[in-house]
Amino acid sequence: MTLLLDRCGADISITEDIVAVIVRRFDKEVMTLLLDLHGADISITEEIVKAAAANHWNGKEVMTLLFERCGADISITRKMVAEIARICGKEAMTLLLDRRGADIPIPEEVVKAAANNRNGKEVMTLLLDRCEADVSITEEVVKAAAGNWNGKEVMSLLLDRRGADISITEEVVKAAARNWNGKEVMTLLLDRCRADVSITDEVVKAAAGNWNGKEVMTLLLDRCRADVSITEEIAKAAAANEDGGKVLQYLHETVGIKVTDGVIEAAAASGQMTTLKLLDKCAGIGCVTKEMVDIARLYNAARTGDAKTVFELIGLGIPPDNKDIMGRTPLWCASAGGYTNVIQILLGTDTVDVNAQSVSGCTPLFWAAASGYSKVVQLLLDHGARQDYTDRDGMSPLTIAQSRSQTEVVEILIKDNVQKGTKDYFGTVD
Repeated sequence: MTLLLDRCGADISITEDIVAVIVRRFDKEVMTLLLDLHGADISITEEIVKAAAANHWNGKEVMTLLFERCGADISITRKMVAEIARICGKEAMTLLLDRRGADIPIPEEVVKAAANNRNGKEVMTLLLDRCEADVSITEEVVKAAAGNWNGKEVMSLLLDRRGADISITEEVVKAAARNWNGKEVMTLLLDRCRADVSITDEVVKAAAGNWNGKEVMTLLLDRCRADVSITEEIAKAAAANEDGGKVLQYLHETVGIKVTDGVIEAAAASGQMTTLKLLDKCAGIGCVTKEMVDIARLYNAARTGDAKTVFELIGLGIPPDNKDIMGRTPLWCASAGGYTNVIQILLGTDTVDVNAQSVSGCTPLFWAAASGYSKVVQLLLDHGARQDYTDRDGMSPLTIAQSRSQTEVVEILIKDNVQKGTKDYFGTVD
């Protein structure tokens, strides 16, 4: 890159996207050369600062350069600070506080992002040390900590430093139960806050649906058995779990489960063939029908891009629009995988909902946009996909594409907004 800039730098058109790539992937030397050659033409936007902060190896020195050379022109926004708190380590946030501390807001959004960071203990410690008066520990913050991969460390810090401000609500316990490392977080909560921890059906359901849920479920039954009852909804969550039936088998062997049609349908709609075989054994050979097996096959074929199998099963009359327990349909799965051929087959039935939402609020358009599958995005839009849905984090297909720098997809979505006269992310028609 240095050689290219040395030889041809004056002839290169410098866009925001190019600068963002350079600050994310290269070192201080390359960015210095770029500023020397094109400094007057470069505006250091929010996206560029976020990209520099995300530079794993050289982020600190690149950000330092940006603030030294262009600091007066850098606007510090809440969104920028939250993104740095979410994805970066202590060094990037320290630099931000050192350089522009007076301009940095610390609202709930930023604290929540820090609590959700894999380096959350370091970042949260920094915020508490430097900005404690501005740091509010809300339920959303505690939920983020409980759901963090390294949640035990972050939650221990919060309890040590701000225990009096923390309420262990059902939502917090559910976040711990859903966590891949949920056993560690749940053990901490039970050890330090047992009187405040309620093991509700929703908490047990969250554990049953956790891919690593057997550990959490074992802990709950060992320490809170009197509070745990296995309802049909909990059995359905276990049946739909993509863990190969581990949670379901554990429950069957320890407390017993009732195999209902709803439990079988939950396994089938999620493509869980191993679990269907287990249910057939639990309830008596023959209780799982061929239709349920074919529903599972269709779901799996859509998820893996097997257009031939999808076509054959639809031709046999298998419903193409079943939702799994998370609200995901075969079209949703195919769109997330970028499987254009499968999507065309499913849309060609005229019986699938192109705007079907998952429990998190995402339609098929979301993950196609997030992953940069421009052909899929256009295909979905041509068949009536709408952009005015938001997920539980308030993101739309356009904003999630923007946040992941999917430039081609962003252009397609904005063009679609203009053609249809609908609103874009900023609430205006371009």
